[in-house]
Amino acid sequence: MKKYLAALFVVLGGFIQTAQAIDTYDNNSSVLTLDSVVVNGTQYNNVTVLVVDPVVLSIGSQQTYIPATCSNNNLTTTNFNAIQVGMTLNQVNTIIGCQNDPSGTYRSAACLTYVWHDQNRSIYVLFDLNGYRVLNVSGTYKVAGGF
Repeated sequence: MKKYLAALFVVLGGFIQTAQAIDTYDNNSSVLTLDSVVVNGTQYNNVTVLVVDPVVLSIGSQQTYIPATCSNNNLTTTNFNAIQVGMTLNQVNTIIGCQNDPSGTYRSAACLTYVWHDQNRSIYVLFDLNGYRVLNVSGTYKVAGGF
């Protein structure tokens, strides 16, 4: 599958030249090939990336608003039960309907624990040490309180 991201027409010395930036993704091999990428101010050309367990962080300017504070409407058994191993922080925030409280984050040797809470209820979810994905640690990955 090829996706044409840009077709640039450059006028140089009276000649019109066409330059195409073509990015491709191969579903069979999970390989993404990019014309170029800029990382920390350095441009890399003809980049090949192996995409393992992909997560879409955003598409253009499309973003979902997630309130910073939680209420009883967010902290429900249904939302708690929907949280699964492998989900991203953004997915858990979206399911619960509010953002985790960063001041309640706890780091252990095995994982990060994020908390969502109001005055009466709380949900604790274990994430990998980078904080990217829900992680099962010794058979546990989430705990609810006050339900």
